[in-house]
Amino acid sequence: MTYDDLKTQIADFLNRSDLTSKLDFFIDATEGELNRRLRTKDMVVRATATADGQYLSLPTDWLEAINVEISSGDFTPLLQQSIESL
Repeated sequence: MTYDDLKTQIADFLNRSDLTSKLDFFIDATEGELNRRLRTKDMVVRATATADGQYLSLPTDWLEAINVEISSGDFTPLLQQSIESL
């Protein structure tokens, strides 16, 4: 299905000619919302980072951390801590 096919399908489903000019916005907003809520297999990747001071540089396409480990020697998982416990 092409982008134009998608727009046609949505317009046919809505059956409202006054909304066809808003279809690009509707599709962009829906795509953004789905990308925030859903994690598909191809969105999950493994990356490495070097700690330099307090912070790590994150990849430009970073969404969220699932697991963080220290890899020097044995792999040690890092657990999230509240600010109060630090």
